[in-house]
Amino acid sequence: MFQIEPKTLKDYVTDESIKMPRFQRSEVWKEKQQFDLMLSICKQYPIGSVILCCENNKKSKMTEKWLIDGRQRYSTIKKILESPDSLWIWAKKALKVKDTTTDDDIFDKYNTYLDVYTNYDKTEHEDDPESAREIDDSADVEEESDNNEERVNGNNLQKDNDIKSNSLNDNTRHLLDLLLFCKRYKKANNYGLTQVFDFGNYIKRGDRFSRNFIVVGDTNNKLSGEKIRNFLNSYKADCRSQNKDYKQKENFLNFIDDGYEFKDEKMKEKYANSVLGYWEEHQLKAIEFFEWAEALLSNSYIGVISVSNASAADEQKIFSLVNSNGTPLNAAQILSAKPAWNEPIYNLGTSRQNSIRFVYKEHLNNDDVDLDNCVKWDLPACLFMEIKNGDILFPFSLYQDDQSKIGTTKIGKAITLGFKILSGLYLGKVTKDAYDELSNNEHMNNSDFSDFVITLNEMLSKIGGMTYFQTLHSWKLMISSLIGENATVYFMLAAYHMYLESGRANAGTKAYRIFEKNLFILLDNIIIDYIHSDWKGSSDSLLASKLKTLKATYKSNEILKAYPTDEWLKVIDEIMGYGTILGKDIKFDLIKPLIAHYYCIKGKKCSVTYDYIAEFDHIIPQKLFNSSGLERKEAKRDSIYNIGLLPKSTNASKNDRTLNEITGNDALVNAVVEYEEIERSKFEEFSSISNWEKLRKYRGSKIKEAFSKTREEFIKF
Repeated sequence: MFQIEPKTLKDYVTDESIKMPRFQRSEVWKEKQQFDLMLSICKQYPIGSVILCCENNKKSKMTEKWLIDGRQRYSTIKKILESPDSLWIWAKKALKVKDTTTDDDIFDKYNTYLDVYTNYDKTEHEDDPESAREIDDSADVEEESDNNEERVNGNNLQKDNDIKSNSLNDNTRHLLDLLLFCKRYKKANNYGLTQVFDFGNYIKRGDRFSRNFIVVGDTNNKLSGEKIRNFLNSYKADCRSQNKDYKQKENFLNFIDDGYEFKDEKMKEKYANSVLGYWEEHQLKAIEFFEWAEALLSNSYIGVISVSNASAADEQKIFSLVNSNGTPLNAAQILSAKPAWNEPIYNLGTSRQNSIRFVYKEHLNNDDVDLDNCVKWDLPACLFMEIKNGDILFPFSLYQDDQSKIGTTKIGKAITLGFKILSGLYLGKVTKDAYDELSNNEHMNNSDFSDFVITLNEMLSKIGGMTYFQTLHSWKLMISSLIGENATVYFMLAAYHMYLESGRANAGTKAYRIFEKNLFILLDNIIIDYIHSDWKGSSDSLLASKLKTLKATYKSNEILKAYPTDEWLKVIDEIMGYGTILGKDIKFDLIKPLIAHYYCIKGKKCSVTYDYIAEFDHIIPQKLFNSSGLERKEAKRDSIYNIGLLPKSTNASKNDRTLNEITGNDALVNAVVEYEEIERSKFEEFSSISNWEKLRKYRGSKIKEAFSKTREEFIKF
């Protein structure tokens, strides 16, 4: 299933067969993290391992390698190789220095930082965030400095006095020299290693210089370290082919003249005297730094774990074992490293392309994906962007917001949800292994996906107009927040199946009325199963089983079998009388869906329009139960008769106060009367813990009536 082998850092980042999965974030490491990695390389510390998913592409018959762990290290090491100038940019943040900081100060701060880095013991600072040396994003703003004309002998880059730090070795000394070199010869937007090779003003074809040396798309003439490195490699190769010494200034001058042609002999002479006049201290020294960085990476190693013939679930487990401290990956994200999920899809349309683009840029922080060439993985991964009117099920509108408001964990869940929904729809199962199978399903194409999205949105729009679900939405309550993800996916897919069987019925028709009745019965049955803990834990198999049964037995224009009313009342009596469900102590999370169900059955909508997020309120405050001597006080405190719904701001005003303590607030009093059905005359009575039984009788009768007579109106036809 997997093998481990060492690989040099240079070989690792120059292996062109390694591909980046679509879920991979762009570079997110801060400069300090990048600089610390360089210190580890210089000190020859282990820098962990990376994971490659190696899969055979059935179409091309080639083995593809996808990097599923190690992107940040990959990007950092690649920058060290291609553009060592980056090291000074990182060092400025890590050391908290500027371009104008003196060499002596940089020397001192570098040695201090290196000592702390080398001797740092995380266990000694677990409770001291200051000593953890977090990145200081408020570091001083850079001051422009132009030191190009300052001619300093290269030997002075090494401080003359004895180095006091015990942490310096040859590599860390070279790194310090490189940092000082970059800083010393900065000009405009370019640092020493690239700036010393700026000969664009001396040659005839300035446009050719820009094309071959300037960063693509840069308007400030920033030189590309990667292009400079390629130029120097070409120069050295040319010298080798002609048995010339690349360290000789004349050979370098002639190489430029042969390849780019100076404007005239006078300009060539000026470049040779003024720029190359410090050849050994400037250009040759820069070449040596490029060579040192490459040699360092050629002699440093990283462990490469190659995983093959593994399911997404296996790869996810391997990832979690190897990278226990990293950002966790879910199975759906790992699937983006599978060849079958990277097959191209076409004719998506502008709207879908924009949805996919939004997900990558705003949620995955990935600017490197070719968004003009979408692949099969993009369809389930971006399903959450396509669903409208779906907030009665999941927080789709929240998922569709920018990542800064919701975080990467929820985005990971949103992506996985798309795979779960489509696996349930097309395969009838939602296990991680099913996600692997889904890529080869005949319906995984843009046309069928579009049909599903259109029909689903049409169904959700109609469901949103039904009284029960209008009430649910008025409180901004989502079914998934009440009964969990799998139970909600089952409700969604079962409803979708019934909707198709109804002929996509329209309001006012018999088929629509049957569909509406069946939706209520379906959810009512799921809720009773949920409070009986049938959906507890991993419920993938239960979802698959129930979905299979419904598809096999459901017939259009037939009413589903409802949970018997007398059985419902037994459940309510057990909760209110004994504080148990099937003999086990009640849990607050099991009471929440019952409360929401009760409010929706009664059609008790939230009438507040400016703040109508629901919160569950304890009518007799929790503090009174917690400080009382009542037996099994938690069961009484969290029972259905003591819980009501209030708008968020209203509940915040009520806080943990008793009813007689809020009488001076008319708006709050009215909210309690309206939403919790407590008459004003009962406030004093229900402010005492000694009257909890009276509250049970008072609200219990209303609850039992709702779950009997009122509920019957929903299920009879």
